[in-house]
Amino acid sequence: MSKESIKNSIELELSKSTNELSKKLESYKIDILKVIPPPEIAWEIRDDEAEEFILIGTLGNFSMVKGKAKSKKSFFINMAISAAVSKGLIQNKIRSPLKDDFNQVLYFDTEQSEWHVQKAVKRICSQIGVGIPSNLNTYNLRKLSPSERLKLIEYAIENTPNLGFVVIDGIRDLVTSINDEAEASNIASKLLKWTEEYNIHIVVVLHENPGSDKARGHIGTELMNKAETVIALQVDKSDDKISTVTAGFCRNKSFKPFAFEITDDGLPKI
Repeated sequence: MSKESIKNSIELELSKSTNELSKKLESYKIDILKVIPPPEIAWEIRDDEAEEFILIGTLGNFSMVKGKAKSKKSFFINMAISAAVSKGLIQNKIRSPLKDDFNQVLYFDTEQSEWHVQKAVKRICSQIGVGIPSNLNTYNLRKLSPSERLKLIEYAIENTPNLGFVVIDGIRDLVTSINDEAEASNIASKLLKWTEEYNIHIVVVLHENPGSDKARGHIGTELMNKAETVIALQVDKSDDKISTVTAGFCRNKSFKPFAFEITDDGLPKI
């Protein structure tokens, strides 16, 4: 092949590549005249004083719950799951008005033992008064590697019909290092892709650094920047049986702080 032929071939490939990029870019252009309905509500928190509900998360986005170890993050998450599964008002505080075509819930736990995860599910069942919820599937991924956990979560999201609400309690366990920028970016991209592509809401749980209120590592920084809402939990300084819940960062209106405790029967109570 002559030099001229090689040159023409390269130019042709470059032209094709440029055209493909141009078409792809055009497909993502925002049309200001297009009618785009607002995203549907995935979960919200009731403001008792104003007697209104404050939006926490919508379909197509993800939110994050953070706090120190033993700040009762899982108990709080259980209330959110109870709301999503039942579509009811939990503790007169949290509700999830999902429609029937988005009523399936996935709950992944990466930290606790099988016994503790089962206990959490039983707690959810007690809160909503249902023996075995037909629209809740819970998975204990503790024994798996980070890459295996990520693959299984992605598979479940892609293959669960009518999915609306997903909880990943232990998002840190999907990466090998919390300070690896590439892994943090990959997880954030996965969450953004899954939520938009499948029109679902995902809640992720992450520990805070021991000496500050920042979520741990690069993954914490990345997810805080991308999350629709960041909720912070903290053990009450005067009573370690009580945890306070505050709005960290919100794209929507912030909710007022509130507190909950764990009753003798092991259930959270506002």
